[in-house]
Amino acid sequence: VYVYFFYGLAFFSLGLVVLLESGRASEFRFARALRPLALFGFVHGVHEWFEMFQIFAVRTLAYQPGPVAETFRLLTLLASFLLLLIFGVRLLPGAEQRPGREVVQVALMALLWAIAVAFVAWQYDATWPQIWAAADVLARYGLAIPGSALAALALIRERHDFHARGMSQYGRSLLWAAVAFLVYGVFGQLFVRSSLIFPSQTINSAMFLRIFGIPIQLLRTVSALAIT
Repeated sequence: VYVYFFYGLAFFSLGLVVLLESGRASEFRFARALRPLALFGFVHGVHEWFEMFQIFAVRTLAYQPGPVAETFRLLTLLASFLLLLIFGVRLLPGAEQRPGREVVQVALMALLWAIAVAFVAWQYDATWPQIWAAADVLARYGLAIPGSALAALALIRERHDFHARGMSQYGRSLLWAAVAFLVYGVFGQLFVRSSLIFPSQTINSAMFLRIFGIPIQLLRTVSALAIT
């Protein structure tokens, strides 16, 4: 519960800091693309706090998450990763010449996620708890990992603008933020809950806890603080 509290707080703080900075007038393309990153921090923080309350209720009240609660949790998780993808796609080469195209691209990825969830439910004749777990894992594999990699790539590319204007110290900060995004997304989202989806049956959060002695959520929290 404590880990999830600070996990959510780290991402909420990320959203708040980025939102305050994105309101400043700037000629940098990077600054104009920050709003989805701020919304990612807020929505992902809400997801982690909601999961924290679920864990607390399970342990103290013998609560079992129902369809409404799990659907809300999954939708907030999905929305946060889609916002992260929008941030990364907005900073791709030529994105400013095609305004609004990132929404279409991200919507197609969301559609692919929904198709994959439906296929898993049909292929395995899965129960609702199995479907929710698979949907969670597919969102992390198919949206969070690409979104984090895109965000890291975008930050590395934006370093050139800062270096060209004699602001190399900020370019170095972007590099460290890119590394933190890679740790959060590519490594942190590889260890997920156990589900029907390969390879989550073996490479999952329980395995990470056994090997390193800390929950994977703590690593994601540290990554969020580093990005902030």
